[in-house]
Amino acid sequence: MKKMEETVEPMVALSRPPPFSPFVGPVLMYSLLQSWTSSRDEDG
Repeated sequence: MKKMEETVEPMVALSRPPPFSPFVGPVLMYSLLQSWTSSRDEDG
């Protein structure tokens, strides 16, 4: 029975929606940086 529980746990973790903050974080920071630098360039 213990072996079955071990195989079921990863499946439960996979069925759950993965946290997207590790991917969205850097992308959001990059987009903010791009918009900030572009606005600075426009100002002169």
